[in-house]
Amino acid sequence: MTVTIYEQLQRALTAEGRLSAVVLSLTTPVLALTIYLIQPDYLKPLTNDFFGIMGLIVAGILTVAGWFWSIGSGISIARRP
Repeated sequence: MTVTIYEQLQRALTAEGRLSAVVLSLTTPVLALTIYLIQPDYLKPLTNDFFGIMGLIVAGILTVAGWFWSIGSGISIARRP
């Protein structure tokens, strides 16, 4: 089966979108871990305060929802009619 240039471009852009989703999803946890290793007291309010814990829970839920949205429909490239 012949692969057209458009199909190759579509696959490349979809792969780029998936990679972007992974990088954006991992940026916050990696940054938080780095801050925790450098200065642990800086993140204490997030784990010791009710609103900090709720913020972490909401951020986690939104990150997971965004991940599923981007994989499901957000980064797919529409085919030509």
